[in-house]
Amino acid sequence: DIEEWNGAVSDALLDVLEKQREMQEKLTDLEARSRWNNLRIYGIPEGSEGSNLQEFVTNLIKSELGLPLSDTGLGIQRCHRALAPRPPRDAPPRSLVLCFLEHRMKEQVLHTTWRKKEVRLEGKRIYFDHNYPSEILIRRKAYVGILKELKTKGTKIYELKSTRVRLMQLKT
Repeated sequence: DIEEWNGAVSDALLDVLEKQREMQEKLTDLEARSRWNNLRIYGIPEGSEGSNLQEFVTNLIKSELGLPLSDTGLGIQRCHRALAPRPPRDAPPRSLVLCFLEHRMKEQVLHTTWRKKEVRLEGKRIYFDHNYPSEILIRRKAYVGILKELKTKGTKIYELKSTRVRLMQLKT
């Protein structure tokens, strides 16, 4: 009886673990979709934004990227520092999280910064990137070495993107 019960419990546990994995994947997907219009800016020193973060970011993007903007501007819905305790003076600053009203504007800002290659503020380099959930960041870190090796061998960018997709499918 105990052996039968043990087998039934093992099967039930495997089912529950599989369902939990599926639910975690769905949750990560929903979180990624909710961040679709978000953009992160890394490297802006703490306190340099003054009292109005949104105005600071708008002026930074306009001055450094020179985007042709309509009367509505960038369409930044909200922006804030990453939700973490303020770091000590010698630690890297928290990133800025921007939420755009339109995905198209977020992509335009992001691609403009990537084409420019280097954006500086007060002599320090700042970086723009998508706002990924932590699970996706962990997956991306797993294949950074492979991508660097492919790049050093002269592999084209479109090949790297398709490699990323294949690696992501292999991981899951």
